This record gives sequence, structure tokens and C-alpha cells, in this order.
Amino acid sequence: MKNINLKINIILKVVIINIIIFFSCQNSTDEESDSSGDGEGNYITERSDDAYQVNINLTGSLQNPAWSPDGNSLLFTRFRNGYNEGPADLYIIDLTTLTLTPLVNDGSANVNLPGSVWNSNINEIVFSSTRGDTDPDLDHDEIYSIAGDGNPGDEVKVTERIGFQAYEPSFSPDGDFIVFESHVVDVEGDGEIIIK
Repeated sequence: MKNINLKINIILKVVIINIIIFFSCQNSTDEESDSSGDGEGNYITERSDDAYQVNINLTGSLQNPAWSPDGNSLLFTRFRNGYNEGPADLYIIDLTTLTLTPLVNDGSANVNLPGSVWNSNINEIVFSSTRGDTDPDLDHDEIYSIAGDGNPGDEVKVTERIGFQAYEPSFSPDGDFIVFESHVVDVEGDGEIIIK
């Protein structure tokens, strides 16, 4: 039975990997719904090119989709004011129920990246955020983490690099380390790769 489940899981993941998922914003308010989905306006449609489009009832620009470790959910960044225009929030959509859950939505510029941002060993998500710190030396991107089943307000600050931005994080496969890019605040050149 274990081998059958493993084979089904592998086949499912191969099929999922071959599906291109396109995020789209609906030109509607959060109160409108669509009867073909979850009743809240979230639904998946098959496209003519054999891909699937995940339609999420949020305004703004939906970016940076990343798979959950079990392949049943997607983590993504919602830029409230358009492409890369903050503030930005993190959401999770369960692809089996189409339930949309806000994960981090405090009005800061919270951004995840596609890739190894949701670690299966420790069920943690890593992201960067500018929180508007009252100390001007700390008012820049830093790295934060939150449990995959966390709630807004549960995030934990991982870095505090005075004079240096920390962003674009990802986990090591075992979840023991976070690697991220860093450079002097407001200086785009001479980036460094940091492992913490």
C-alpha cells in the first residue's frame, strides 16, 4: 500500500509540475463571488493550452507563487497597489478547497519568493519585509519566518542587519539554514550571499 501511495504521489507531483499556473486578479470586490468555485470568488479554470489558471478574488497584483510541501496549497504575495507596488501581503490558497487564508497582512512590504520558501521539515515559511522600524538604521528589508499554519502577527524576525538589507531568502532542504541576498541599504551593487 505504501508503494502505491508513493507512486500516486509521484505521478501527481509530475502532473502538477507540468501544469502552468497563472494567477489573475478579478476586477471585482472581495464581496463578489463566483458560483463555479468556493462561493468566495476563488476558482480554477482549465485554459485552452492545457494549463490551469488559479483565479483568486483579490485586488492588486498576485505574484511569486510557491508550492506548499504537500503540493496542496500555494503561498503567494499580493501587492495591493499593482505590480511590485506595496504594501504587500502573504496569502495561502488551498487548491483542494480553494480556501484563501491571509498569513501576513500588517500593511508592510511583505514578500515571499518562488522556490524553497516553505520548508517541509519544520513547516516554516521565510520571507522578507520592510516594517517601518522607528530606528532609521533598521528601516529596510529584513528576513522573517512564520509557521505554515500561522496567523497574522505570528511572524518572527530572523535578521537585524544595521545598514544592510536582507531579502530574497530560501531554506536549506533540511530547514537548518536560510540563505539570502544582502547589500548596503540603498546601494544596489556589490550584493553578498549570506547563510544564517
